[in-house]
Amino acid sequence: MKTIRILSGGAAQGLVEALQPSFEASIGCKVDGVFGAVGAMKSRLLAGEPVDILILSRTLIDGLARDGHVVGQSAKDIGAVQTAVAVRSGDPLPAVGSAAELRAALLAADAIHFPDPEQSPAGAQRDDRHARTGGRDGQPADRLHPGHRNPRHPGHRPRGAPAGRLRPGDGL
Repeated sequence: MKTIRILSGGAAQGLVEALQPSFEASIGCKVDGVFGAVGAMKSRLLAGEPVDILILSRTLIDGLARDGHVVGQSAKDIGAVQTAVAVRSGDPLPAVGSAAELRAALLAADAIHFPDPEQSPAGAQRDDRHARTGGRDGQPADRLHPGHRNPRHPGHRPRGAPAGRLRPGDGL
């Protein structure tokens, strides 16, 4: 039985796994999926890992096509990924219903944890926005914590650690 190798961002894992049994039964192929941060999947592709289907953000796919690593015309959008804001358990919930409210909540936060810009589109978008606006939205560097897997890195947050605190009205 032929195996179809998939490298995919974690956001598509549920979709792939839901379709896998019927796909395997109707097509007669086994699906071997690897899921994780889209930047890590891109790195695996560039390192020569074999892949038949690549499921990443449109930005990464377009860049890989531009550089000749994938066939650009084969790319099809399959969905959108929602982004959310969370606060520590027990902390008051800030208003984040508008761009101005979100900005105020972020400015008031004592810490902001966000995805690793090297590995996720959300982290990369945050870094891109900061480059365009000339800074990090007034945030002191010690309050910003990009996600890191290395436990010795100052931005590393162990599983179960608080995500950060947003306190409406602080510093406004």
